[in-house]
Amino acid sequence: MISFFLIRLGNTFYGQAMALPNLYSRRKRLSSGDVPDVYTHDKIATTVRISLFKTMNRAIGEAGASGFEVWKCVKEVLLEDLGVYRLTERDGRSEEDVETYFSHTAEIDRALDVIELWHAFLIVEISQDRLTRTYKPMQNAVETINARLKESGIGFAIEDGNIMEKSTEFTHVEMTVPALRVLSEKRFAGANEEFRKAHDAYKVGDYKDCISNCLKAFESVMKSIADEQKWGLDPNATAKALINALLDNDYIPAFMQTQFGSLRTFLESGIPTVRNKTSGHGQGAEPVEVPKALAAYQLHQTAAVIVFLAEL
Repeated sequence: MISFFLIRLGNTFYGQAMALPNLYSRRKRLSSGDVPDVYTHDKIATTVRISLFKTMNRAIGEAGASGFEVWKCVKEVLLEDLGVYRLTERDGRSEEDVETYFSHTAEIDRALDVIELWHAFLIVEISQDRLTRTYKPMQNAVETINARLKESGIGFAIEDGNIMEKSTEFTHVEMTVPALRVLSEKRFAGANEEFRKAHDAYKVGDYKDCISNCLKAFESVMKSIADEQKWGLDPNATAKALINALLDNDYIPAFMQTQFGSLRTFLESGIPTVRNKTSGHGQGAEPVEVPKALAAYQLHQTAAVIVFLAEL
């Protein structure tokens, strides 16, 4: 009934199809330009959390999965990871406990954990009976969750089952998402793991590790390309040697090298240099502080270069 209702509304959001009902209040906000243009990463309002939980719970039922099993598994992981015996004072049914914890108690990082766990365990439940269960409701729920987070100005989104932080909508849509799509290819499995580690490190504030994994992902992509092209490079080749191979073997066409006269300099002095100066070597007597802005820049630069090289 709800799905039919949403379809009848003909949903639009920022000019695009979306998974939120096109209600009068929403149309009024959009027409007046009352939409957030800066993302927040430190708070999710209770009202938004309640809406998100309803979306997750509805998807379980529509997928034909067991809500009891999904929320039981989510609760068990949370209890063990938090090191507590109960999520709420009442300590009742798993669904009720997780809902109360998610909607009213959990810090933002833990609330995002709940979303990731819901996604992971729902996949497990659906995969156990593909005759009567379907992934489509889960995929629709992900679209709804992302749309609601975006509408509320909350800088996170679910990408391939993981929570990703968004700095701006442009960099997320034009850089991060295409990079993740490219890295999902089997040939880039190693780089995919490293790029995700960079994102995870960024989320928890470990900006040195973020930058270090950016370089690893960058190098892994170039090594995968070199292996495919059978250039016979040393498996331990440095970033500079890999960049030289891309250019010397005309993987990056000569006309592009001429057009972008500083391309070699940019590649050589971009990701590798930032990593070397901030996280690649010993810190010396004074610890090196890596600002969040630099880590974000490095993530975006790495994503852009990965997409550029893959599209060639």
